[in-house]
Amino acid sequence: MHALKTDFDHIVVVAAPQQEVPPLPARLTRSKVPFQGPVGGICCGLQVGSSENCFVTSCDAPFLNLALIRSFVATLGDADVAVPPWRNRLQSLHAVYRKSVRDLPKQQLGEEKLPLTILYEQVKTRIIADDQLRVCDPEGLSFINLNTLADFQQALRRSRCFANNLPRFVKDPSEFHLSSVDFTGA
Repeated sequence: MHALKTDFDHIVVVAAPQQEVPPLPARLTRSKVPFQGPVGGICCGLQVGSSENCFVTSCDAPFLNLALIRSFVATLGDADVAVPPWRNRLQSLHAVYRKSVRDLPKQQLGEEKLPLTILYEQVKTRIIADDQLRVCDPEGLSFINLNTLADFQQALRRSRCFANNLPRFVKDPSEFHLSSVDFTGA
């Protein structure tokens, strides 16, 4: 989260209705209904977000790469969504959404349609080119998320390695943040 504050004035964290959340340097909002997946979180975040273009990420993404995120924002152009593919899946929780699409996820939820591909079919969606991803993040570290204790431990090992030897694609160390070190606050 601290990494995002470099480029984004307003950070919104969406939590489940009864989810315990530590104090955060961000605006906290809660989804009204649990278990709605990414579309529920994106819906809530876009409803309260104050920026025209909103970068969306999950709270379990330890290796945010600001150069890559900036390239996503720049790629948006006249599209409503800029979403990268990684390993043959669109990464809806590592994408840029225009606030103007905020009512469509809400409509999807009302119809109990949870796949975000439905939203992508309704708006102008720009799929970010693989070569653009690999310029900033050749190993795809940005798309790692932490679902298990083993994932977290692996991220800690990677972060220690990176702290001593930043990846070759990082030209400026301030561009690359190891948010896994601050996992509980992310």
